[in-house]
Amino acid sequence: MVPEIASRLHFDKIIEVVKNIGLDKIKDVDFISVTTHPGLPGSLVVGKTVASLLSSYFAKPLVHVNHIYGHLFSLLLERNISDIQFPLVVLTASGGHNDIYVVNNYEL
Repeated sequence: MVPEIASRLHFDKIIEVVKNIGLDKIKDVDFISVTTHPGLPGSLVVGKTVASLLSSYFAKPLVHVNHIYGHLFSLLLERNISDIQFPLVVLTASGGHNDIYVVNNYEL
């Protein structure tokens, strides 16, 4: 039942998230990314559906992202890559998994 509730919440909240970002800002991005695995199937479908629609509407490439890699590299969102010294030790902690990773480098 919990996965079902999570999927419904994703569905309920994703439109609100898109509205908060603003369609005028989305047109300025280079690509649309979406988590494709691992994750709850219902939640992944919601995300992929909305990302695919945005990608198609704005004619932006759709980039599939591993959920865990998204967590690992989210630190790059507000930092210059030149300020980060590799290797990194990264802890991901959640209800479903807790892991420690060593990240030696990155490649776009």
